[in-house]
Amino acid sequence: KSTNDDTSHLRVKRTLLRNMAYRWTFPIEYDIGYYLNETIIEEAIDVLEKETCITFKRVRNFTGPGLHYVYGFGCQSYIGKVSNYRPQQVSIGYRCDRQTIILHETCHALGMIHEMNRPDRDKYIKFNLNNLNQRHARDFELISSKKSLSFGLKYDYGSVMHYDRIAGSINKQPLMVPREIHYLNTIGQTTEFGFNDVKQLNLYYCSDKCKKKLNCKVGGYPNPHKCNECKCPRFYTGKLCEKLLESDSTCGKIKFHAKSVPQTFSIEGKKSCYIQVVVPERYKVRISVLEATLDYSFICQPNNGLEVKYRADKSVSGAIFCGNVTNGVIVSEKHVVVMRYVGKEANHNVKIKFQRVTPFVD
Repeated sequence: KSTNDDTSHLRVKRTLLRNMAYRWTFPIEYDIGYYLNETIIEEAIDVLEKETCITFKRVRNFTGPGLHYVYGFGCQSYIGKVSNYRPQQVSIGYRCDRQTIILHETCHALGMIHEMNRPDRDKYIKFNLNNLNQRHARDFELISSKKSLSFGLKYDYGSVMHYDRIAGSINKQPLMVPREIHYLNTIGQTTEFGFNDVKQLNLYYCSDKCKKKLNCKVGGYPNPHKCNECKCPRFYTGKLCEKLLESDSTCGKIKFHAKSVPQTFSIEGKKSCYIQVVVPERYKVRISVLEATLDYSFICQPNNGLEVKYRADKSVSGAIFCGNVTNGVIVSEKHVVVMRYVGKEANHNVKIKFQRVTPFVD
């Protein structure tokens, strides 16, 4: 069991977003029990209030509906609101006091399921069943579309609601392997609330906040706190998410048109660079990460390393690379690839080859 999941303890006790018997009204009352890190819980609640229209109010010793954060056995929560008359517990046990874990469990209480329980999961994830600890088998059961809502959002390997590759494994070998293998070290995010995690909550709870329709680009949507502008996926900014975030001035050339003849570019040092590679719409882009020296972590994190958004839907997480990388080859789904390089040390670097290819190339 990995230290950043609730695999061994979560028990799905109710139906999900589509069939929630009770809907939260705001503010949601909550309290924090003894032996917990109040600061981290408050910070997680602040993130939810900043990113969504959901509001919370701390009330001591309340008896009505709400969330009671307790020091319990593991990290676990009911899915959705369980009663209009009494509080429900969110267990924050040993090694659960991390902001993304608090967000993960609170999102369960708000009605969100695990990403790898989606009904379309098998299109995106393969299981090495020889590595499965049978005690955890039900934690990976699919939840039908009759019981869950995806709001049309694509499967997101970078969701904070996705377990990492060895969660539920009996031997510390990968149990879950993305069918898009470049995402192997992306699943199981521990540092950042995913864009579509937030979007799902806003679509469910906040869809009535903005009456005016905006033509948001790349999967953006009206900001419930500021309806005249869009909330944008990672990498993007502008009122309608129409442009990339600004790169550091030392990044050099960052916009490329791929041709049939391979081209390369290199970036090195401590900097943040957003790179775009485009081809005419009838083509795709082949990206080859020839070499990279970057910070290593068991789960590669956004804002540290190289993230490549090659899927057509730019609202989902890109494949994130960290540590030492050689010969990683990716073919885009459509005609645009965007990347972000984040070097933390002077010796960090990437060297990338790119080329225009015809659509039938895998």
